[in-house]
Amino acid sequence: MYKKLSILLIALCILSGALYGCGNSGKKEKSQSTQANKEQSQTQVNKDKSQNTQPNNEQTKQDTPKVENETFIIYDGNIDTYKKEGKGEISIPKDKGIQEKLEAIAKKLSEVNFNNLPIEVLKIETVNGKKIAKINLKEDSKNQKQWFQSYMQGSAGGSITSVSLIETLLQKEYKGQWIDGIEFSYEGKKCEFEHAYDLTEIVYRK
Repeated sequence: MYKKLSILLIALCILSGALYGCGNSGKKEKSQSTQANKEQSQTQVNKDKSQNTQPNNEQTKQDTPKVENETFIIYDGNIDTYKKEGKGEISIPKDKGIQEKLEAIAKKLSEVNFNNLPIEVLKIETVNGKKIAKINLKEDSKNQKQWFQSYMQGSAGGSITSVSLIETLLQKEYKGQWIDGIEFSYEGKKCEFEHAYDLTEIVYRK
């Protein structure tokens, strides 16, 4: 009798353990499945967030405003008639200020016509209600050319140099906002070239 009861108790214990193990296994599998679903959902959320925050290069290119350029003519004087004639050009962003544009034009003019001798745009000031650009011509001891000896000698040289400087900096054909006149100096002093008398006084655009 006792032996049967013992066998029965052992059997019940085994059965109870098996059921408990199955229950825990089910819970464990369910917990693992839930955790996997959470991780997968979080991964998808992070992926979507990354896609939303990542800049669209194509859209960025379209949204970036295109900077418009303006073309200015670099003039020289004709050797026979002394009248202006185009020798080159320079493209400058439209949103630059007048002085910045003048500085870029002066640099290009120096490169094209005057062997890179300095042409300084000192400032733009108002004189009698007119915007006047102050331009200074400088010598360069390292340059094989000089303003006085290379570009101001003789009536032809002085006239051609004057036409080139005046017409290029005044840009009379330009329709945008511009200076009303220019005043030249040489090495910080008033220009007094015998053959470039047009540079001695303020030259107005109109």
